[in-house]
Amino acid sequence: MGPNIVHHTAKKLKVIRERMLATQNHQKRYAYKKQQPITFEIRDQFFLKDSPCKGLIIFGKQGKLSPRFNGPFKVLQRIGKKAYKIELLEELEGIHNTFQVCYFRKLTGEVPDVIPLSEMRINENKRLIEELEAIVDHKLKKL
Repeated sequence: MGPNIVHHTAKKLKVIRERMLATQNHQKRYAYKKQQPITFEIRDQFFLKDSPCKGLIIFGKQGKLSPRFNGPFKVLQRIGKKAYKIELLEELEGIHNTFQVCYFRKLTGEVPDVIPLSEMRINENKRLIEELEAIVDHKLKKL
């Protein structure tokens, strides 16, 4: 019983490993079809994701309707395969200027209408200061 069970178990483990490897290769091939590497050249323009660090609202305001990407910014230098050093504005001097490519959105065509960071008021914690311009409408509710 002893040697036969070991031999039988070894055969089954070999079959399981082969099937797992075949499944992994199939999944990898399916996943890599949709994934294309993004590369930037020096002086290319792109948008930067609004809050690259969790819980930190660096560039803009917080909320559902806030812009997801800010920019455009320019690439200064490539660092490794997936990191780039970018040119930041003077208002953002306290922020590290090296980001991974997953936080970028490639700029295609002309630069859209973007609120420049110079018009935004940012405090020392790099948070946006919002001020009310006008109250458009109000309603009084009786309960």
